[in-house]
Amino acid sequence: MNVEIKRYFNEFFLLAFGMAFFSGASFLANVFSAKILGPEIFGIWNFLYLFIIYGSFLHLGVLNGMGRQIPYYIGDKKPEIVEKIKKISFVVVVGAGIFFFLCSVVSIFFIKTNYLIKICLPLTGLLFLTSEIQAYTRMYLRSILDFKALSKQFIASGFFLMMLIYPLVKLFSLPGLILAQIFSFGIATILFLNPPKIDLALLSEKEISYPLIKIGFPIMMAGYLYMLLTSLDRWIIAGYLGTKQLGYYSLVIITLGVITLLPRVISTLIYPRMVKEFGHTRDERNLVCYVKKQFLGSYVVAIPLFLLFYLLFPSFVKKFMPAYIPGIEAMKIVLWGTLFLPLGSSFGDFLNTTGRQNYYLSVQAISVAINFILTYTFVTKMDMGIQGAALGTAITYFFYSICLAFISWRLVLAKIWTLY
Repeated sequence: MNVEIKRYFNEFFLLAFGMAFFSGASFLANVFSAKILGPEIFGIWNFLYLFIIYGSFLHLGVLNGMGRQIPYYIGDKKPEIVEKIKKISFVVVVGAGIFFFLCSVVSIFFIKTNYLIKICLPLTGLLFLTSEIQAYTRMYLRSILDFKALSKQFIASGFFLMMLIYPLVKLFSLPGLILAQIFSFGIATILFLNPPKIDLALLSEKEISYPLIKIGFPIMMAGYLYMLLTSLDRWIIAGYLGTKQLGYYSLVIITLGVITLLPRVISTLIYPRMVKEFGHTRDERNLVCYVKKQFLGSYVVAIPLFLLFYLLFPSFVKKFMPAYIPGIEAMKIVLWGTLFLPLGSSFGDFLNTTGRQNYYLSVQAISVAINFILTYTFVTKMDMGIQGAALGTAITYFFYSICLAFISWRLVLAKIWTLY
């Protein structure tokens, strides 16, 4: 047991360092870019980035299916199926990325918008392609439990981002911000990507490719609904308050990315092990210890981050980013809601592992509806501005996490928790 705990701690600190380094680099890149570009232009970037977030729908969940099926078949000791899954997933992810890029290029001839956005649309498409290939690389490394290489990939991506962000944003403004990410993600991916041999014939092997979509699509939809849950406020702000107010709201976006970092590290460590164990034993009772570890570990790291951002970050903004002071109150409101997200994540991973994504999706769909109703009402009917969007989002985070934990407990865990 001591050896197992030691291994967990070693992997946690290794991966935490890599992800923290990347998150810190992204945080500094966002802060620097926000300061140089100003709320109006940086708000345009946050709007464009929404298309990158939702563009991954094009792979129909294959990447998510790979993240679940590879550790499952490793646990089931079937390496030949693992290799086929790797090849099929790579073809689908790259194909989806190329399609998105071509659509972004064509769109500039049909969309009536300002000149800056037209320049940035093809670059956004190229960023999507590099981001998807990087996501494939990270998902594969996570699936085979190679956390050392995964950590190095995060570090490399963050390092190149820090090296490139200053000169490119200074020289090219918003296009420079996008180019810095394209180059940093692309270089870091090339260093750690071992691309499989492309075999289009494998796509016709329905016994392999179909389960990737059948299992991965609900997991992807859960991820999409979660992204919608955490980004719906931005759509409403952009639509009704404008990109400048969305620029002020960038403090919420930046903070959310950092404060959920270490809980994501723990989920990254626990989830593939949970799936591997389930593939090996198919016994839900053996998963209880993983749920406990993820739940407790997430809060150990989330609470200090909450205090750091709630108490100290506003002073940082006032001194170094005074143009964003109108966004401080909204940030503080959302922070209270983020305290509940690790609770939902812990039980959500359990539902994904055991094939109960339908319950996961139901809770998320209801939460998205509640988020829309509350945020729309607070922003457009009660004229609460970005503080209203933050309040609707915080309430929704609470509802989402409590419901997910309650359903998981009532369905399964209450029957077996006391045994382990």
